[in-house]
Amino acid sequence: MNIAVFLCGQVRCLEKSYKTILNTFQNHNVDYYFHFWKEAPRKESQFSESFVLDVFKPKNYVFEKQIDFTNQARNLKSRAFAHPRESSTYKVCSQYYSLSRSKDIIEDPNQYDYIAKLRTDMYFNQSIDYLLEEITDDQLLIAHHGVIDFLLGDIAFFTTPKTFANFFNLYEFLINEKYWQKKLQRMTSHYVLEAFVNYYNIDFKHVPFYFTLLRPPMEGNNCTQIMKSYKNHLKKANASTERTMQNMFRYNNPNRVKEFNLM
Repeated sequence: MNIAVFLCGQVRCLEKSYKTILNTFQNHNVDYYFHFWKEAPRKESQFSESFVLDVFKPKNYVFEKQIDFTNQARNLKSRAFAHPRESSTYKVCSQYYSLSRSKDIIEDPNQYDYIAKLRTDMYFNQSIDYLLEEITDDQLLIAHHGVIDFLLGDIAFFTTPKTFANFFNLYEFLINEKYWQKKLQRMTSHYVLEAFVNYYNIDFKHVPFYFTLLRPPMEGNNCTQIMKSYKNHLKKANASTERTMQNMFRYNNPNRVKEFNLM
């Protein structure tokens, strides 16, 4: 398969996650593209441009100076029932502007069978090949939020060039009032993504929970965020023992996951 992988946003945890990203697509003809902000606002975001270029050998890319989205963030606060901190809406603007830049960066999207959008602070638990083969031309395969079942995750999605073209308009959708038919519960990337998918009537299905995880598990926090996600799901399944969670995480057994309705 011919696949374009577009990475965007802030560079986080890449030195720990890049191998799983490369391994996931190693059996395909892959071109890497990215739009990254130059600034590293947090310690976990420190990176070297030369390292990123050496790892992915991108076909096209942009390192851009961080844009100031303060005014846009202030305007967006009024479009949600629960008004978030301005820093939260700022991040939504920054992330989805970065994704929208794919329009200028990906060379001839129609040459690819599939396009993947990824954040750098996620990693793959196992192969997604058979999932890709099930995607129809008008469908989006999207990662779970991880903690809240009904939300769409922003860490990764996969689709065909035809459907991906909609995402060229994501930032315009975000900041332009004409697209907003109702207020969101919260102004977060997940709720915005849901509104966007509904507006464009894009069919989607979730990547099974155990395929992708947020934040590489090699970090020193003992997978705190990942374990919280499992705990939330397992609690619903009345099986929230620490031992069960550790076994599921260690062995990544799909049958075990199905047993607890995590798909």
